[in-house]
Amino acid sequence: MGDKGPTMSVEEYRALKKAGKLEQALSERYGRPKLAEVAMKHEAKASEGEETLAAHIRLYGLPDPERQYRFHPERRWRFDFAWPDHRLAIEVDGVLWGEQGGHQRPDDYADDCEKLNEAVLLGWRVLRFTPAQVHSGDAVLTVQRALWKGVG
Repeated sequence: MGDKGPTMSVEEYRALKKAGKLEQALSERYGRPKLAEVAMKHEAKASEGEETLAAHIRLYGLPDPERQYRFHPERRWRFDFAWPDHRLAIEVDGVLWGEQGGHQRPDDYADDCEKLNEAVLLGWRVLRFTPAQVHSGDAVLTVQRALWKGVG
């Protein structure tokens, strides 16, 4: 199925997203096969920071986390790392400030805020780290302390 007209406006995108109808609208506009193709292309891939933190977690002998853990009952939000029994989640920011991409645009930042606020309302403790914090070892030490505190 081909393109059915002009690109969706930002206002239309935001309204559909807020109403939880974005996926349905994209599917109707572009067809399910195209939507599945786009979803597969954008499937979460681990960043260098995530891979480094995973290695640090193993090195410190911490319990294995679940990777790309879907935590919300309705939304497709995922945590980079999660220990569901501890209600502990980790997000590693994929870019440094000043680089292009990532979650620097206002809408992306607002989406991150919405995701993390919902996680807290669902009882999760969420820790966020920059790549520099991961590489320095500060992140794994903070994770270790959070796991020792147990269920919040």
